[in-house]
Amino acid sequence: MVRLFCLLAVLAACGSERTPVTTKVTTLGYSHPPAIVVIARGQPELVAPWVASLRASTAAKVVAEIPREESSSSIYTELDELCKAALEAANGEPLEEIVVISTLERKEPFMQCDTKSCFTQSYVSMTVFLDTTVTAIRASSCKVLRSNVMLTSTGHSVPKDNRASVDLAEGEEHDAVEARTTALVDMQRFAEKASWKVFPTDSSIQIVEGNRILIAGPLKLGEYFLKVPSDAALKPGVRVVSHTNNSSTLEVDDEIKPEPGDELHGISDMLTVAGYTMISGGTATANGTKHGIGGMALAARWSWDHFPGMFELQFGGDLVPGIDSRHLFIGTAAGLRWPYWISPVAFVELGVGGVYQGDHGARAVAGHAGVGVGLEVRRSRWFAFADARLRAFALGDWTDSEEHPLEVTYPDSTWQTATGQLGLGFHY
Repeated sequence: MVRLFCLLAVLAACGSERTPVTTKVTTLGYSHPPAIVVIARGQPELVAPWVASLRASTAAKVVAEIPREESSSSIYTELDELCKAALEAANGEPLEEIVVISTLERKEPFMQCDTKSCFTQSYVSMTVFLDTTVTAIRASSCKVLRSNVMLTSTGHSVPKDNRASVDLAEGEEHDAVEARTTALVDMQRFAEKASWKVFPTDSSIQIVEGNRILIAGPLKLGEYFLKVPSDAALKPGVRVVSHTNNSSTLEVDDEIKPEPGDELHGISDMLTVAGYTMISGGTATANGTKHGIGGMALAARWSWDHFPGMFELQFGGDLVPGIDSRHLFIGTAAGLRWPYWISPVAFVELGVGGVYQGDHGARAVAGHAGVGVGLEVRRSRWFAFADARLRAFALGDWTDSEEHPLEVTYPDSTWQTATGQLGLGFHY
């Protein structure tokens, strides 16, 4: 036990880390219809309505169109090939996006149980699905910007009553054609009315001058992060340095190149993970009498600048000299923290550990539950915690090191403690 306390003392004031919690603020968009190359990927009669609809819209400027028969390989494995073909088709014209329109066909027979038994099924009709997906690729980096399912069009053949299961082979082809025709008509009707609002226009980029970018829409002054759709990481180095009612000016680091489709994420909170040593003292009620108790613990506490929550993890030990006992435990706590300069906290805790008595290896498993209130103070790089805790302990049977039952001087199976705890740490 003495060695444990020495270790905890060495690890005192472990310090803390502060991590920004971010949320998406806006998506950078185009201030004009972007120049695109359209790759029609699939059977011509399936993709042609979508290509015609996109050409007729004002959402984008179609520089070139590349027909491409259906392929079983993934767009993601063909990126380099698709981008090379698109740049060649653009023939030197400025290009911002490569739009891949894919329509895949799948069909499913509709089966139902016959009138006598569900062990035998009868083929009734066919359903055909036409799945249209639009995938946008950034021309400058050949990375996928977004992928949207535009429509899943469904067509059914007319159900046939009393058709035997042996008719499946001869009826499937006719019904598939009927169902496909229905699905195709439905898809064409939808494609004609498609709005093509798939190109980002919010916070559109208006002017780029060196490291300064003017975008539409007012944003709060301060630091932001850039998220590129093809990368999960957030990149620091974006600042809003001025704004009006209609626009904001970004200042970016040299390695940051924002483009339409990128997201700006702002800091909404700060998560503090504090590691520190706590010392405690108080009383333990056991065997019908009160005894002094003292201890130390290593603790880690998670809290936020704005979110009113707190979580804590402790590993430590207590000495109860009056009943010749030692207690080692690991515990967790969760509760509320009101985020002020001096922050009140209230929490509940649970823990498990072991109690040792005397010098002959007597031990028992111990679990505890408790409640506590306290204060957290932060100033400059330093912070301190002070709280009061009430705990109730339940002890198992006393045994020796080989799990044999053992009689002890103080066999009480329940304890109650009232302790005060102090913790001290600092920010890195």
